[in-house]
Amino acid sequence: MSISKQEAERCYPTQYWNGKNWPLKLLSLTTDDLQLAYQSGREAEPCKEQIESVAKTLAVVSAYTTEDGYCYLSRIDKALEEDEDHWSYISGNRRDDLMAIAKRLLDAARNAVM
Repeated sequence: MSISKQEAERCYPTQYWNGKNWPLKLLSLTTDDLQLAYQSGREAEPCKEQIESVAKTLAVVSAYTTEDGYCYLSRIDKALEEDEDHWSYISGNRRDDLMAIAKRLLDAARNAVM
């Protein structure tokens, strides 16, 4: 189950009708309510898991980038596909740097839609 689904179920637990497996509560929402919910989700701050995921991807990218800045995209794609673990080989300070870069990248993407 996805993290967002777990969070949604924790925040808004399903209510049942007389012990039956039927959802109890129907919400009366306007299109404005739905648009606001979408917009809030779209503009939300990135969570720790999102930041770490981008940082791990950056670790793979840095592993397959030469000193002159050339990226081996086919190797990067293959490493990401095979879920290669470059993260465990990175020291604490470098991890912190990658996490900070990842947060900035996610913030830039988020700000682009605001």
